[in-house]
Amino acid sequence: NVHSLDVLTYRGAPFTVGRGAGPSALRDLIDRVGPAVRTSFPELTRRVSGYNLDQLLPENGFDVARALVGTEGTCVTMLEATVRLVEAPAVRALAVLGFPDAYTAADHVMPIRALHPLTIEGMDAGLIAALRAHQPTETTSRMLPPGGGWLYVETGGDTRAEAEAAAQAVAKAVPGASSLVVGDPAAQRALWRIREDGAGIATRSPDGDEAWPGWEDAAVPPERFGAYLREFDALLRKHRRRGAYYGHFGDGCLHIRIDFDLLTTGGVADFRSFMEDAADLAVAHGGSLSGEHGDGVARAELLPRMYPPEIIDAFAEFKGIWDPDDKMNPGRVVRPARMDEDLRVFVGMPNLRGRQALALAEDRGSFARASRRCLGVGRCVTASGGVMCPSYRATGEEQHSTRGRARLLFEMANGEVIEGGWRAPEVAEALDLCLSCKGCKRDCPVGVDMAAYKTEYLAQRYRWRFRPASHYSMGALPLWLWLVGKLPARVVDVLNAAARGPLGSVAKRLGGVAPERAIPALARDRTGARPIPPARGGSQPPGPRGDAPPDRPGGQDRQFGAKSGHIRPESHPTGDHARRVLLWTDTFSSAFAPAVVRAATAVLTALGYSVELPPPTVCCGLTRTSTRQV
Repeated sequence: NVHSLDVLTYRGAPFTVGRGAGPSALRDLIDRVGPAVRTSFPELTRRVSGYNLDQLLPENGFDVARALVGTEGTCVTMLEATVRLVEAPAVRALAVLGFPDAYTAADHVMPIRALHPLTIEGMDAGLIAALRAHQPTETTSRMLPPGGGWLYVETGGDTRAEAEAAAQAVAKAVPGASSLVVGDPAAQRALWRIREDGAGIATRSPDGDEAWPGWEDAAVPPERFGAYLREFDALLRKHRRRGAYYGHFGDGCLHIRIDFDLLTTGGVADFRSFMEDAADLAVAHGGSLSGEHGDGVARAELLPRMYPPEIIDAFAEFKGIWDPDDKMNPGRVVRPARMDEDLRVFVGMPNLRGRQALALAEDRGSFARASRRCLGVGRCVTASGGVMCPSYRATGEEQHSTRGRARLLFEMANGEVIEGGWRAPEVAEALDLCLSCKGCKRDCPVGVDMAAYKTEYLAQRYRWRFRPASHYSMGALPLWLWLVGKLPARVVDVLNAAARGPLGSVAKRLGGVAPERAIPALARDRTGARPIPPARGGSQPPGPRGDAPPDRPGGQDRQFGAKSGHIRPESHPTGDHARRVLLWTDTFSSAFAPAVVRAATAVLTALGYSVELPPPTVCCGLTRTSTRQV
């Protein structure tokens, strides 16, 4: 869909390139290598390996703009692009087809393509297993029709009925498959999220092993995709590797992350061997080493396995026309670096010292391993949907996203870019706005738990050091409130009055509390925040029906908006037969709002429960963990 490009060379020369427009040296190049180009470039909808020299052929209109697409910054800087637009359908529907395995799903791509759907995406059972292992309470995947491999086929139309009819036609075109046709937009979004989260889910196997990119998006002709998958899985078994995959099955493009051993010399050697074998397999099926993201460092060295020497030389000449000084992203497509000479797998923490504070069980007790969890999927830098990441949505700055923070923590632990260790100001600034809401742990497909990482960071940062005043005032709040709870009620009244006056401003300044914040009033009487014994002998239990708390006059329960007397406890067991329940109160409700505890206790008692509270010295620990005093 690229029509034209405005570009700038490294030497500062501007060009507007497009169909028939570009440097004359390119015409000389294609005149010489045209015959080799015609026989060397596979016909694929997804082929981004090497340079698109085939777009310079006369039969393709000498389209210089399309030749530059996918050059990975090795030739020019792109300033502007003029593109053709594709009209989006008014309404979409989704047909999900289940097959015994992903191979069979891939075998059925071609008859579905004949119906001209919007897209055909595929998933393997391994991806669903990893999803369920990572998110045990996830339920959307239960909607999938029976099978071990699935195709998502999206259709469109002017009306919902038209879109759903097209999806039904897809389901009927594959009679041997189980199927689910969805027209409801919310249900479609839920199903698509499984597929969209694949990039993150595939980074960890169901048993927690890490999986890596490298052979990530090879593509073959879609009519050969089933055969390719079978041989690719055989190749994985040969190298004793595993990987959950998904991909653009309609285009023959496979996405996978593989559990390479990149931490030992032997493992790295096997990584190279696997990559060479995988390249040969893709080429044998008439495919491309890269179908989407480009060759980069991982696959550029393998280009001679896909193209003959004269084409490799032509790539170098093509780059030289644009960048004769070889300053634009060197070491890629042309004269590439070795794929295994600069693997960025960080395994230790040379820049960090101190005993780890948290168990980090999901990362096998390793902060270094936790720092590798983020893959940059970017769910945290969206403007809507889910809850992640609130500080990014407020600031719009990458450093305040979960992804940005994770990257800073990685660099801090690695010690090459950020040298301050636990005291690094860059990391402290980025984590300062983290709310520890754990939205990332819920929404991130990889399960990045920034709240835990912030806890570890601040625990280490302030180990044996003075802390901010708020850590002593707010972090130790349970202790202060417990002490205040020992005071007579009249003294509490005096403290509340003082908090509303000039002394309150002084206390906030000393305690590191923002002056705009009001100090909440301490409860004058906490005696109600204790268990109410259940009634015996079938009599009415005490509580709000006939025993209203002092701040709830007339038995009117403002919390529930109705007379508490509407509860009818007579039908529930009481006394020794009541079911025991622990009402876990926290420091805040006990000290500031005991009426809430009384109300909850009364309701539970009226419903036939025997309510028990923990001792007043027990605390939820929230203020300690939020200030990282672990």
